[in-house]
Amino acid sequence: MIARLGNVLYWAGCGIAVLILIFAALLTTELKSGQKWNALSVALMAVVPWLLGLACRYVLAGPRRRR
Repeated sequence: MIARLGNVLYWAGCGIAVLILIFAALLTTELKSGQKWNALSVALMAVVPWLLGLACRYVLAGPRRRR
């Protein structure tokens, strides 16, 4: 049951990362060419929730058993 919670947290992190990437894409359309690095930094922030979700899945899933 706890492994399922890890999967849910992982997918929630992926969803938040996608929302941040969409925001960064919308931000690039509104900025001038000299300010594109701001959108790139926002896009790089999408890695944080993805990695947190991945860590939660790894910790909560526990060691994999061999059959």
